[in-house]
Amino acid sequence: IGVVFPNSTSTAVHPTQLYEALLMSIVFVSLLFINKYKRQNGQAFLFYIIAYAAIRFVLEFTRGDSRGFFFNGLLSHSQTISIAVLIASAIILIKQKLKNLKQQV
Repeated sequence: IGVVFPNSTSTAVHPTQLYEALLMSIVFVSLLFINKYKRQNGQAFLFYIIAYAAIRFVLEFTRGDSRGFFFNGLLSHSQTISIAVLIASAIILIKQKLKNLKQQV
């Protein structure tokens, strides 16, 4: 799958914009469901943050441009930020779950 963008190097690249639009549409529908049946405040927001960070991390591998890299060219800036956001969101999610468990006891 490849698209050649006008005014580019005439190299076919993945249409990451379309991939992201499709995946974020799925996230949107999931958020509607999660918001309807949420068990705690902030659950839908945390899902969005985690989903977006994961999608961005994966899509960065298919991008055709280089915008700087970390770790000897293994990860882009966006991937590094995505990892940090995923870790922070997971910590918040775990703390919320533990807090809810303590309140139930």
